[in-house]
Amino acid sequence: MTEPFPRAGSDGAEPSALAPRWAQALPVLPLLVALAAAVVAAWPALRSPLYADDYIYLAAARNLSFADYARAALTPWSDEPLLAPATQDFWRPLSYLAFGLLEPLFGSRTTAYHLLVLGIHFSSVVLVWLLTKQLAGRWEAAGIAAVLFAAHPAAFEGVAWISSLSNAGLPLMLGAWLVFARATVREHVRWRGVVLSAVLLALALGFRESTAAVVPAIVFWRCAWWRRGRLGEWSTFAPFVPFAVVFAVYGLLLTHFLAQAPVNSETWELGRHAPGHFW
Repeated sequence: MTEPFPRAGSDGAEPSALAPRWAQALPVLPLLVALAAAVVAAWPALRSPLYADDYIYLAAARNLSFADYARAALTPWSDEPLLAPATQDFWRPLSYLAFGLLEPLFGSRTTAYHLLVLGIHFSSVVLVWLLTKQLAGRWEAAGIAAVLFAAHPAAFEGVAWISSLSNAGLPLMLGAWLVFARATVREHVRWRGVVLSAVLLALALGFRESTAAVVPAIVFWRCAWWRRGRLGEWSTFAPFVPFAVVFAVYGLLLTHFLAQAPVNSETWELGRHAPGHFW
């Protein structure tokens, strides 16, 4: 079976080995422009102070033993007073746990946290570029997508507010789609890649619940584009099974094994605040 998408170039041919070096480097230039745009857009945010939830996480990490902090971070609807204002609205265990690990290293030096979340934004820009190149097969499209994403003003809050460490779920989410696309683009599915994609999704959900939005996007891409002529075959839908397992386990943990209502049900019901979270 031929490759579904041509490589960069009008005829799908491989770039000539004798092409000038500047021509070989041309596909990467938009990515460099995107990263430079991200620095320019986010630079003022590096001087931002602590805000709102930042105090909750850092105070809890400073005043609790790591064992107590980890227990509260990993428990939906935790009743730990120092973390309850956060854990009773959202369950983002890996994001909370990250503060427990970072506070002893960074203390209250805000610049260090801002540089970390800026690094998360950089990795997201790179993955937008890689994913678009994988799906569209053209470096021009990948460059446009990366530049638009890098310079979009919504990313400013993600650097200015260190509680946006939960945005670490975004590169994991994009990575899940990229790995899935590469594992399923051939006739014979590479199941190791599919399982790795599901693991990345599970990690993304641990940082931010709205990263679940990537799964409908993956399903639409596979069913409406890549396998649209073979919707009657089980092989079209089989690679989604690991995602279903991840959601089942996540749902059980989120509800204390169906004993409670899910945390932050508004997000799953697409409540009024949810659209802003899906960035």
